[in-house]
Amino acid sequence: MSSSWRRLPDHSYERPLGTLEAAFYWLADFSRTSDMIRCCHVKVVAGNIDEIIGLPNVVRTWSNVKIRFPLLGSRIYEREDDIFLNVAQDRLLTHQPNEISFYGVSSSSEAVHIADSMLEMAQLSNDLLVRIAVAKDQSRTDSFYFLFTVAHVIADGLSCMSIIKTFVNGLCDISSQAVQPTWVDRLEISVSTEQLNPAARLNKARQRWRRAIAATISSRMLAKLKASVLWDSSTKSLLNSLIGWAWASSESV
Repeated sequence: MSSSWRRLPDHSYERPLGTLEAAFYWLADFSRTSDMIRCCHVKVVAGNIDEIIGLPNVVRTWSNVKIRFPLLGSRIYEREDDIFLNVAQDRLLTHQPNEISFYGVSSSSEAVHIADSMLEMAQLSNDLLVRIAVAKDQSRTDSFYFLFTVAHVIADGLSCMSIIKTFVNGLCDISSQAVQPTWVDRLEISVSTEQLNPAARLNKARQRWRRAIAATISSRMLAKLKASVLWDSSTKSLLNSLIGWAWASSESV
């Protein structure tokens, strides 16, 4: 595996948290203020809703989702003054206590209340970074609510939408036999934000050269604009934006 993941003797994989991930980890460790929660109302247009949201189908679908997004089955631990994510196959193929819950609700406000209280009823922890719940809408025969709470250290707003869409589509397509990717291949692209920075592949000397080039280009642009008759407040504001963009580009190119 070419990424920062390292295979351990027990066949699980671990990697240290990136800087941004570590910030979300400590926010959660102090007060769990970075945990996210989503509540979705799903209408079933075809199929037996009791079969769709039954325990066997929910467990099967959730395991498939975790294989596709393996960080959902990860755990976190501290060791040697560092913090690590660990992913093992058995945690992807099974579910932990309190990971999956079922409810019955009679209104959308009741579903929202359950969503708001999910963190209080059984908080996320380093050993359980995500919880899901399926709530059957007892006032209707064609809809249910999907409640999803996850630690910010392994997901953000955009990835939450992808996870929810993948789960709901898989849940409603019981007969689907789609080929799942191997979880190790998916894990290889689950890297920290800092590792996605192209400049990280350059050595320190090349990074300094790129910053110096960006500073030179921006300073020469500034000198030419100051010498022109077009120098006014709007031009100055535009230039400041361009200089900021140049410096940002020097850090990420």
